[in-house]
Amino acid sequence: MISPDLPVVAIFGTNDATPDELAAAELLGAAVHRSAAVLLTGGDLKPRRPRHVKDAAVFAAHGAASRDRPARWIGVANKVTAAPARWRGAEAVVLTPGWGHRRNFVEACLCDAAIAIGGASPGTSSEALFSLFLGRPLVVVGGDDTGPRTVRQLVPLAEQKIRRPSRPALAVDRGIAGAYAWADDVDVALDLRALPTRAASASDLLVEVLRRADRRAPRPELGRLVDETAWDGVVATALRDAGRDAG
Repeated sequence: MISPDLPVVAIFGTNDATPDELAAAELLGAAVHRSAAVLLTGGDLKPRRPRHVKDAAVFAAHGAASRDRPARWIGVANKVTAAPARWRGAEAVVLTPGWGHRRNFVEACLCDAAIAIGGASPGTSSEALFSLFLGRPLVVVGGDDTGPRTVRQLVPLAEQKIRRPSRPALAVDRGIAGAYAWADDVDVALDLRALPTRAASASDLLVEVLRRADRRAPRPELGRLVDETAWDGVVATALRDAGRDAG
């Protein structure tokens, strides 16, 4: 069981990561494990050393685990159909809300703060945008001079992965549509930082982003999340809690 009192920190990143980005993901995943926080990613625990940011963070959390402090993480699977939670350890679980790539909005609903590695990929851009829309503090590490530097610049990238809903009936689609409309009207600069290269710099970044998380995301009962109707209720609650309810 994962304590609902612990803060949840999301680590987002591309599936086509550079070696430096994978190293940063491992440093950040280990930093979350050392802290009193829960790691959230879009990945799962793989039997081999991972090539994706989301899996690298989980891999590092398991590498830093001990008998007294088991790995503590939440993976949000990218599947078309919802399914019950699958526990991967005493405090590790894979959640499956369904909706394919739209599950990126669910990740933003479940976290209290987020760190995006890179930020130039469509998937990472959508996760960053949705987190900011819901008021989650977010830092983008790495990237280059051609990558997005403002919230508005995330939109065209995010739309390559998740289309703007034309008839948003579900809460998840209202949230996605609302995030795009919000970003169209603002031009706020992203908080851009260098990739952490040491355990100390990763821990310092984590402490800073958690300090800025002044609101705790809603904590659903994981055993009840067995279908898309239940998950849409989670999203609706998160939208109301963030003052973004468009329904």
